[in-house]
Amino acid sequence: MVVLMKRSRGNTSFKWIFCWFIIVLMLVFGVAFYMLLNMSPMVDELVVSDAEQYLNEQLSEVVLANMQGLDYSDFFDIQRDNNGKITNMNSNSVALNKVKFQILSDFNAKISHIGDRVIEFPITSLIPLDIFANLGPNIPITISYHGGVMMDFKSDFTSAGINQTKHTVDINCVTDAIVVLGGRTKTVEIVSVVPILDNIIVGDVPTTFLQLDNLIK
Repeated sequence: MVVLMKRSRGNTSFKWIFCWFIIVLMLVFGVAFYMLLNMSPMVDELVVSDAEQYLNEQLSEVVLANMQGLDYSDFFDIQRDNNGKITNMNSNSVALNKVKFQILSDFNAKISHIGDRVIEFPITSLIPLDIFANLGPNIPITISYHGGVMMDFKSDFTSAGINQTKHTVDINCVTDAIVVLGGRTKTVEIVSVVPILDNIIVGDVPTTFLQLDNLIK
């Protein structure tokens, strides 16, 4: 009789634990669905992270194709005096603009052929608790790249060691992506940055050149 009572209490405790677990799980799913349907910032982060990685890959392919056979000297001319000291730096704005517009045109054409992309992630990824990671059904989100694309150069000079300066030029691309979720739409801004040129300049680079953002405009 005593044994049966102990077993009964044990079964009751297990049932209570199981019931509480189900209740907590339902609350977690409820919160996640609410955040999902209301396009919470966490949904934006997941979408933007995926889109940035994808568009960076696409832009890198376009840049690589357009920069074949070209190097730093095709766009920049460093002039020195008889002692090797840098006296002037000139940029070939015509060549820079030509390659920029070609990259922009090819990138636009590339993403226009992508159409709609569907990404999926576990709904519990919206809950910042590791215990619920990768649980629950996958939620599909549609991303369309039909918005405008803006592209520009960014020039940067950094120290590369004693008497050496590294000059890098990146392509900065801003793409509007339309996110469709549960019949709702939202536009998010995707920023892609891809390096196109770099060069190690030996010698002192005058401060006036280091601050010249318009060197590539």
